[in-house]
Amino acid sequence: MGLDDFELEPSEHEPEEWDPESDLHDPDAPGLTIPAVETDETDAPKEVVETFWITVLVVNVAVFCVAVGPMLIYFEGWIREGAAMVIAGIALFGLAYRRYRAFMQGPPPEVDSNVADASSTPARSSESEASSADTHDRSDSSDSTDTHEDSS
Repeated sequence: MGLDDFELEPSEHEPEEWDPESDLHDPDAPGLTIPAVETDETDAPKEVVETFWITVLVVNVAVFCVAVGPMLIYFEGWIREGAAMVIAGIALFGLAYRRYRAFMQGPPPEVDSNVADASSTPARSSESEASSADTHDRSDSSDSTDTHEDSS
């Protein structure tokens, strides 16, 4: 029994197969017409794109090191070189994870210049504190009256 014994042509009872390229056929063009998709290259901020590609590169090198290191140890007997590659790969995975976590946490909060000035100046006088407290009390009382007016 060889390959010539099998009938590879479809029988007349089988339905026609759907051609996924039929809607892409242009009778005026010599071949298939692939629709063009326009994308804006500025869809993502530059820092996101840069961090993404750096992380992809680091993870690819880490995978290479972790994969080739044990092969060097097993097939070639190069224990020192293979172990160094595995350790380098693990360190690169850690670096990529650290970079990812730092990006997801966002930039460190900026120090407000007013806060820095307030911490460097001496404590306020009791007069200014009292006037601030009076202003705060008046705003609280106006808020509470507004609340009572809304409920009626």
